[in-house]
Amino acid sequence: MPDFEIVRSEDFSDTTYLLEVRHPLLARAARPGQFVIVMLHEHGERIPLTIADYDREGGTVTLVIQTVGKTTREMQAACRVGTRLHALVGPMGVPTAIGHAKKVVCVGGGLGVAPIFAQARGHKEAGAHVVAVLGFRTRSLVFWEEKFARTCDELILCTNDGSAGLKGLITDGVHEALADKHVGHRVVMHICRDSTALPAREKPVKKPREPKEPKLPRKRGRRGKNDPPAPPRERKRIEKQREQTPEEAFAELPTVCDKGCKKDSHGNPHYWVGYKEHIDWTDNGFPLTVRITSASVHDSQVAIPMAKHTASKYTVFYELMDAAYDADHIHGAVRELGHVPIIAISNRRTMSPPLDPASKRRYNVRTAAERGNSRLKDEFGCRDIRVRSAAKVHQHVMFGVLALCADVLLKMAIGVT
Repeated sequence: MPDFEIVRSEDFSDTTYLLEVRHPLLARAARPGQFVIVMLHEHGERIPLTIADYDREGGTVTLVIQTVGKTTREMQAACRVGTRLHALVGPMGVPTAIGHAKKVVCVGGGLGVAPIFAQARGHKEAGAHVVAVLGFRTRSLVFWEEKFARTCDELILCTNDGSAGLKGLITDGVHEALADKHVGHRVVMHICRDSTALPAREKPVKKPREPKEPKLPRKRGRRGKNDPPAPPRERKRIEKQREQTPEEAFAELPTVCDKGCKKDSHGNPHYWVGYKEHIDWTDNGFPLTVRITSASVHDSQVAIPMAKHTASKYTVFYELMDAAYDADHIHGAVRELGHVPIIAISNRRTMSPPLDPASKRRYNVRTAAERGNSRLKDEFGCRDIRVRSAAKVHQHVMFGVLALCADVLLKMAIGVT
């Protein structure tokens, strides 16, 4: 008769902890995706918990628990090494099907990371190439990073604040895995950069009014030799971005809900309240880099970090952009990356020479960005967004981006363009 002894206890955070319980029969019978019923004491509540791991040789099962109620809080305080549970029944539930797939991506976020470990190990034992994508809010909440790294062939770690691994949500990690697998080893002839409006169902954030500093009386005429030097001119954001890393530049861009304006191909302005999604597209409509900003952020403010981020992962020859990106710093930054910028000439730059015939022909490829943005809204659910806050809106868009990526890859596989 098993005694349900706790052989290991570990607190991952104030609300998440691990219990390893001795139960040889259960450990031999457990399969990925199953769960158990646990009772702390005779009069305790019966709670279902997913089996996070099992050791058939050691005769133990591992449970990862989050404190969400009275019983789980009581278990965190009472369950220490050497103590015993009153009851542990299982395994229950239908096991996860482990087939013969050549490549498997296992995705989990927060507490959901624990249940996918046994599934990842099961697929690995079946001969699959396993990619694990793990998401957490911050570095202090990360657990089992080394455990997944030892088991899986590839590990992508995401944190919301960028304190560990990739900065972004779990969908950003899945998208990066797809892009690296199917585009990373190829040469991308053209990058088509554009943004699209994302109207939101929330009120715009009012910009705080900065108090005006009183102007000091200044002597008219030319500055004299004994006059104090003029204060240095504050550098513009686009100037600083040439020296910053992509992460530093993205961090300075606002992401609150506000009012935006964007002109169409005929020069007609369109206004909305919400956000703006900036995307780098390949020639065939595969999105490589996706970032969200406030609606009021001008496209030119995002071009340089987008170009640097894309160049750090993919081999690119030409970067195609419309007239909103026509700025000397953007031209210079793209050339520094070894790419050729082909940017439509803005109306305000009357002295700029027109594009040569070859560049004009290449510039026509930029319609891939317009088609991609249109498909993202019309076919993949990004036309009507009902969630609020930049993080949730970006998550909504990324689900559409992943579906679009799958559609493009399927068309590539069957030879449809």
